[in-house]
Amino acid sequence: MSRFPKSGLSKRSGFMLLEVMLSVFIVMVGVVFVIGSFVTSVKAHKASRSYFDILSLMEEKTWGYEEKGKIEEGSDSGDFEDYENAEWSLRAEEIEDLPLNETTVEVTLKEGDKKRQFQIVTYFKTYE
Repeated sequence: MSRFPKSGLSKRSGFMLLEVMLSVFIVMVGVVFVIGSFVTSVKAHKASRSYFDILSLMEEKTWGYEEKGKIEEGSDSGDFEDYENAEWSLRAEEIEDLPLNETTVEVTLKEGDKKRQFQIVTYFKTYE
């Protein structure tokens, strides 16, 4: 006589504790990877956003000098009105034998303890 009643159940009708624990472990590993990927993408988005802001500010400052039509040899620096954590500096040096000034524009963005800097070198025609 069998130990199991004849209700159509086989000897192995349920899950063993080991199987349940293994499947929970697999799901948890997947969740950890998904959360880790999310955190990494949020950090990458913040860094990307600050780089975009720096480049936009740099472009604004460069085009401001381009609108004037000329740039004089020397240096200048300051803050941005609309962006309180950003500073800019500009240095222009005359190139010998050419009617150009090599112009270096640098923008620094402070985010807490971190500083992000970008520097671009461009050339402006000198007008006499």
